[in-house]
Amino acid sequence: MTPVQKQFLKVIVPVHILFLLFLLTFPINTPVLVVFVTSYILIYPLSYNMYHRYWAHRQFDMAIFWQRAFAIMGLFALTGDPIGYSSTHRIHHKYSDTDLDPHSPKHGFWHAFILWMFKPRNDTRQLLNVKDLLKDDFLMQLMKHQNKVVWAGLILAGIISEYVLFGLLMAMVAVFFLEMCSNSFLSHWGGHGPYNNYLYSYLSGSSLHIEHHNNMIKIEKNDPSRSLLLGMEKLKIISSIKNIEN
Repeated sequence: MTPVQKQFLKVIVPVHILFLLFLLTFPINTPVLVVFVTSYILIYPLSYNMYHRYWAHRQFDMAIFWQRAFAIMGLFALTGDPIGYSSTHRIHHKYSDTDLDPHSPKHGFWHAFILWMFKPRNDTRQLLNVKDLLKDDFLMQLMKHQNKVVWAGLILAGIISEYVLFGLLMAMVAVFFLEMCSNSFLSHWGGHGPYNNYLYSYLSGSSLHIEHHNNMIKIEKNDPSRSLLLGMEKLKIISSIKNIEN
């Protein structure tokens, strides 16, 4: 069983079951919505963009504190740790829309959406493309214990308040669903190249898919992630952004 499959059984499925139980038995009130919106922003537009632009593409610099914070928060997207995500994403760019693309749309909507998670793969071989990240002891430990970290976060949220737990679960499920949709709706089914979905790009704060695949390390003026990254640079969270249009 691969780490992705273990995560699916030990975290993704239970989290969705917990969310459904809350949805059926607990009110969606203002505190829940506040936690949902806050968690969603921290997990997806902020942390997941760091997974993408910082760890997968190494496009700017970031202080150790922020590296650690975003690495942990990004785990709540339920799509893996920085090392696992970066490896999969780099393979996706190298072999986009071919049989070697981990979530290739060539095999249809459901394969791109979620069935790719159950595809057998050699995880040791896969990590050969992230040797730069394997040097980071913190990331290595996070990869090893990511499921425990997520459950610890959920338990802490539950101790604080049921509202906090429900809002966090809602955000996690929403982010996971949108990320799975990105694999299936941002490519033409059958494997005919990338596709732009403006709604998804603005909801996630991520790049337009066609432009990103044309030049994966360039951030153009119309890139939805551009304002976010420039804002983070002004706040000195990140620095030295490469290939960004002024």
